[in-house]
Formats: sequence, C-alpha cells, structure tokens
Amino acid sequence: MRKPETGDLFRRASAAVPAGSPERKRVEFFREGYRYAELVQAAIVASLRAARGEIPARALGVRGRTAQRNLELRVYISAADSFRGPYRVANDNVWPHARLEDFFLFKHEGRYHLICEDARASITGHTKWGGHLTSRDGIHDWRPHEPATVYDHTIRWTDGTALQAARRERPWLLFEDGRATHLFTSVYDGTATWNQPVPLRPAWPIGP
Repeated sequence: MRKPETGDLFRRASAAVPAGSPERKRVEFFREGYRYAELVQAAIVASLRAARGEIPARALGVRGRTAQRNLELRVYISAADSFRGPYRVANDNVWPHARLEDFFLFKHEGRYHLICEDARASITGHTKWGGHLTSRDGIHDWRPHEPATVYDHTIRWTDGTALQAARRERPWLLFEDGRATHLFTSVYDGTATWNQPVPLRPAWPIGP
C-alpha cells in the first residue's frame, strides 16, 4: 500500500472541515508552511551539493561575498575569489553613518544587493525597517536602492486585515525558477514570535 504524501494528507484534512471555518484556515496555513519548508530544504541540499562540487556553484548564483557586523553594528564586507574561500575583509566600514544588521546578500544584473535591518533609520528613515543597498562590485560604493525600503512593521493579510508587529527582522528571500518569490522575516507581535513568508507581487526576476 502506497504511503500517502503529505500534500495528500493536507488535502484530505481540508476536505474534512467546512470552508471558511477557523479549522479550515488553520489546515491551509500549515499546508503553506510545509510547502515553504520543502522549498527551503531543497535550497539547502543544492548548496551542500555545490560545496561538494556535485553541481556548479554558478547554478546557485553563489559569489564570494559575505556581510558581517560587530557589536556596534559596524558593517564589514569580506570577499573571496570562490564562494568556498578563503575570505578577507575587503571593506571594514560599509556605511559609516548607519547601524545595520541581519544581512541578506545576493547578485542581480551585475550589481550586488544587500537587504538588512536599518537599526538607526539611516537608510529608510524609520527605525528597524528593512533597508536595501546596492553596489557594483559588492565591496565599495554601497548606495540606497530605489526604493530603499523593503518592508515596514505591518503584515497585511489576504482578508484585508493587518497586524502591526512590535518587531520585524532577519529578512531573506526565497528564489524559485530564477525569481525571488517570497520575503521571509521574523515577526514579534508582543506575545509570540514566528517566521512570516510574504509573496512578492510581482516576483523579482533574478539574473547574474
């Protein structure tokens, strides 16, 4: 007897409860969460395969750039000829007048992009909103993207309601078929914390 797939189980659970009910919404919420988890797992496996040399790193868009910060939120960029390293500090003060953290770094159409938390409102004009910087070489001359804000503290639900989060941080993007399709952030509503996916509409095409 064939073991039922997880997707089959979610479909059966959805069919077993009334449409529009809180139970139905709960099942659909967990079904979407499971789908995102499967996609993230596939990305991790692909990264491990690239590290072992089983697939070319360029297939993942991987480049030798990393971003870090110290306790004072001073930002450093390290660079390497290969994503495997070794890395060296190539810029020890990316944005002198800002305090940034929670970096997500990627490359698109010949430019490097850095999404981060703007801790002191230096990029977005709002404390702890999501900022967006770009650079031609991924090391020097980092400038605000237009628009400079990636996200605020409001989560807008599909039913028209909204949640005003106390904190929203640690942004990262989900890439599917050469496009950034979802923005993930950690959310704190004053009581609970969770990781919230938000669809990007339209999705961002991502190229080397």
